[in-house]
Amino acid sequence: MQLMIILGACGWISKLAVFLPKLAQLSPRSESLPYVAFALAVVFCVGLLWIYRNPWCQITVLSVLCLVIVSNQFFLASFLGDGKSDEEFKLLGDGM
Repeated sequence: MQLMIILGACGWISKLAVFLPKLAQLSPRSESLPYVAFALAVVFCVGLLWIYRNPWCQITVLSVLCLVIVSNQFFLASFLGDGKSDEEFKLLGDGM
């Protein structure tokens, strides 16, 4: 069961990861976010591996975490955009 989850998640990630560079054009502020989140997920799973000593379980958790990160990046990039949303309010506050 874990092997099926790992293979499914890795296949899905490989299909979605192709679009990550295109999302950087849409939202340059969130370009590095998935890579930082991947690094944190690896650190988290290495910590769990050190505690529980079950590598298949940790690889499964890591693959699902990475899938969630990549899948969420599409919503996040559209939500953040170029970061200039409501910029007029910031400019108003700076001018006061």
